[in-house]
Amino acid sequence: MPTPRRPGRDPERLAADLRLEVAALGRLHLHGSRITRSLQVGRPAGPRVSLALPTRPSHSRVPHHDPYADDPALRRDAAARLLEAAVAAGVARHAWLARDGEVDLHDSDLAWDAALRAAAAEAGLEVATFHVVTRHGWREPATGDEQQWTRLRVRGRHTGAHVERLADALRDAAQSQVCTGSLVCIRSA
Repeated sequence: MPTPRRPGRDPERLAADLRLEVAALGRLHLHGSRITRSLQVGRPAGPRVSLALPTRPSHSRVPHHDPYADDPALRRDAAARLLEAAVAAGVARHAWLARDGEVDLHDSDLAWDAALRAAAAEAGLEVATFHVVTRHGWREPATGDEQQWTRLRVRGRHTGAHVERLADALRDAAQSQVCTGSLVCIRSA
């Protein structure tokens, strides 16, 4: 008997979209840009709404405060606002956390997954998938599925141009997000 699929989940297309998302993050790294840690809802490599999360600049000596780190209720509220924005924008409800580093799971990855699922349940919605995406690959915490690349190559003029546009949009969104981490800074792309 075949395994029932969750609504809105086409594994082959989703894997291809996640590959393009990883390629775009890798392209940002090649240009010397840091990856702004962000929570995103939509379609990987496609339309989305995002919330840039607070990060400590590597050159800063100022103490860093992440308001979401120790407050599950604040994470759930942020996730609820992001889901509301996704519904208003009419984008798919795949969710992912884009960040620097390897695809190994961190406690904060799981905390954001739980916050998104709790916010979706409260609103009577379903988050189709949740992934952690880095410049090296992606991982789905719920299933343990992952894909990593040592050197990801994107072939084809059309696909390469799409990855460049996506990387440019991610870079512009990160640079224009002066109020990083604020719920009023949820952006559509």
